[in-house]
Amino acid sequence: MAERKTYRLVYWFLIIVLAIIPFWSAIIAFISDRSALDYFQVFAVRSWYEPVLLILFMLVVFNPRWEKRGLELKAFDYLILIYLAWSIISIFCNHLTISQGIQGLRYNGLFFGFYLLARFSFFSEAKIQFAENLVVILGRVLSLWAIIEVIILKSDYWQRLGILSTDSGFGFGATHTIVSVPQAMATMEGPNQLGSFLLLPFFIALCKRSKKSDRILTDWFWLIIIAGAIVLSFSRSAILGLIVGLIFFLIFDRKMEIKEKIVLSFTPIVLGALSIIYFLNRGGELRDFWTHGASNQSHWYSMYQALVSDRTIPELFFGSGIGTAGPASFNFVGNIQESWYLQIVTELGLVGFLLWLLIVTLITLNFFKKNRALSLGLISVSVAAIFLHTFADNPVLSFTLFILLGMQLGQSFEKLKWSKLKFKQS
Repeated sequence: MAERKTYRLVYWFLIIVLAIIPFWSAIIAFISDRSALDYFQVFAVRSWYEPVLLILFMLVVFNPRWEKRGLELKAFDYLILIYLAWSIISIFCNHLTISQGIQGLRYNGLFFGFYLLARFSFFSEAKIQFAENLVVILGRVLSLWAIIEVIILKSDYWQRLGILSTDSGFGFGATHTIVSVPQAMATMEGPNQLGSFLLLPFFIALCKRSKKSDRILTDWFWLIIIAGAIVLSFSRSAILGLIVGLIFFLIFDRKMEIKEKIVLSFTPIVLGALSIIYFLNRGGELRDFWTHGASNQSHWYSMYQALVSDRTIPELFFGSGIGTAGPASFNFVGNIQESWYLQIVTELGLVGFLLWLLIVTLITLNFFKKNRALSLGLISVSVAAIFLHTFADNPVLSFTLFILLGMQLGQSFEKLKWSKLKFKQS
């Protein structure tokens, strides 16, 4: 019973994280703006789940009474453990400070911590489905919020309504714009974070849509709402991820009717056309819609610099150490590549890059039949990560995705009890 209580505790911790994390940036912005807490106190509130994760991880993974016999580890589980070990080794091989190494692990490996905690626990099928349904509901809430803020609330509504002070840079229209057109972001850190996160609930909802006549229109309505919010974020990488994911879905899905596939094929085109009309009406120019104005040049220049930068042979293969690139490097010497993959090459070298590709490829293949929604979500997010530090600077997405992956791969209590019974009989 002790183990079962531990797993229940783990489950509700993960559910709380899934439920709160999409709104956490807005909550922290409010606390920072309206409370008397200093930087370190706000940081402690912001990262409350990290010590809890560590404690539960120790209780579950290093529990001597853990049901090891009931869990079948796969190749990518071992690769994930090797990837984390390689990340830790890179700290000492490159003589980084412990502080920088910890920052690197927080940004670039914490999602694997959530994965392993969920993976090494045991949940019922009903609990796993509840977690997936929760993510879809949260995706609907954020999408509807994003559309309402664009159409009704307008720019700087957080400040105009007195929720945040006038000098706060958080919220729709406050900071993130394409020239003069604000990008939808709801309660997320920014529009790229919103767009990338919504890819996951979109493909879960698409693959789990109901066949009942009384729910078909409702399900399609919410799919259009989520896709519309992705488009209104004007995150080019998220929109590209959505298109690639849809192409994979249309090619490999054998259950959807032809007329549904036609509607699904034209939906992004219609939404894209409407977003262009909105963009032009807000004073934007068509070239800015595609290029994002002056930011486009700096974005591509950062990627170019990362590609052509001089590296020694050891740096090329082994990297300069976790935490030396991407968002984790902001507190040290900023080194931004505008790509998750270039960040991995910089930090962990070609060895780390190949480990990551193997992990993602094997997980995608493993899930493509048993849970195509998560597989398509991972594919679409991986596409977005070509042009963003998606897994590092979007904890809402990375935590949610890898918690669901870990839950799905864990063995349920029913199967665990059956395997123990067979063992005793033998």
